[in-house]
Formats: sequence, structure tokens, C-alpha cells
Amino acid sequence: MSINSTHVEDHGLSLKEVYQFFEQENYLEYKRKDGSFEAVGIIGSKEIKVIFRKKVNTKKKKHFFVITAFPYTLSELDHINLEGNKYEN
Repeated sequence: MSINSTHVEDHGLSLKEVYQFFEQENYLEYKRKDGSFEAVGIIGSKEIKVIFRKKVNTKKKKHFFVITAFPYTLSELDHINLEGNKYEN
């Protein structure tokens, strides 16, 4: 995974938090009109949104380019969907 660290750290998140966000695999992902993706979820006690592009994925590793990440307030529906996502994995 490569990360635009300036855009992440400028918003008060650490690179470690972004790595953990994707490692935990409990986030909601949406494709955007421009072909990039946004994911919302919780890492530690922080609710965040991550904007990224997918690169080639293999069975062992996901390859993303993280454009930015920032604190985000999840909606009630996001919370419900995240809870359901925990039980589907």
C-alpha cells in the first residue's frame, strides 16, 4: 500500500492508523464516479473516511494508493451496516 502521507497527516491521522484500518477489514466501501473508492469505518476510537485507488490485488495482499484520510462522523446507517459486516466475515 502506498499512502499520500501529507494528506493523511495533515488531517490528524497517522500512517499506522490507515494501515490498521485496511488490515482489520471492517469498513464500508463505495466506488466513486471518478473510479476511486471511499471507505468509512472505525479504527480505535476514531471514525474515519479513506479515499483511495485500487491497484492490482493478489490473494495474499491488497494494493492501494491512499489519496487521503480524515476524521469522519459515521451515520447511524453506517454504524448498523458495520455491525452487520462484522458478522458476515
